[in-house]
Amino acid sequence: MIVPLACSLVGHEGAVEVTPGSLAERVLGAERTVERYHCAYGADPACPDVLRARGMRFRGVDEAGDVRIAELADHPFFLATLFQPELAGDGRRPIIRAWAFAAAERAVRRSAAALR
Repeated sequence: MIVPLACSLVGHEGAVEVTPGSLAERVLGAERTVERYHCAYGADPACPDVLRARGMRFRGVDEAGDVRIAELADHPFFLATLFQPELAGDGRRPIIRAWAFAAAERAVRRSAAALR
């Protein structure tokens, strides 16, 4: 449900408004973030109802109201972005750190369960 954008975002930087209480807000630690892009694709505006019906939650939008962050409601850590968190200029990269922590935590739980 990704489509080519009319105007490429390559090299663009922009604000993203994040839904309070969402996984994205907890990970980013803010209701607003400035992110960098290196893409020419975005969410298809014709598809949000289909995706919502299957558990997708849109948790971040840019200044034009276009979706930039999505989550799956019943997943322990599914956080999709239409910006590139590894390009964060401040070096913190909280989304990448949170993903790595969640993956390590899951591996520990699975190993512990296998030992039982």
